Amino acid sequence: MEWGGFDNQSDCCGSGCPIQNTGTVNISTNITSSWTVTGPNNFSGSGVSQSEQGSPVGSYTITYGSVDGYVTPVSETFTLTDQGTITFSGTYVAKPVVNLNFSYQEKIKFFFATLF
Repeated sequence: MEWGGFDNQSDCCGSGCPIQNTGTVNISTNITSSWTVTGPNNFSGSGVSQSEQGSPVGSYTITYGSVDGYVTPVSETFTLTDQGTITFSGTYVAKPVVNLNFSYQEKIKFFFATLF
């Protein structure tokens, strides 16, 4: 870890020590949605992308918000290193639409087919 030009933490003084190591956390999704990121820097957002520069190093987890008609991406966890970049990419998939509007004749056929 950097100590602002000092050899070690015990030589460092003042409120600015130690100098925090940082990187960038990026989020992108394929549709407008919301998300919450937890870790050394907690934040949330919405839209299709966000970038949080100057985030402290460490482990970050994203939880994607639900969107009607879509399957929500699973949560992900990545570790941000000094001067590094992590990118969360959430892909929402449309839920299939099932048409259950059967004609009267189709309902009768289905009913009798299940009896035998």
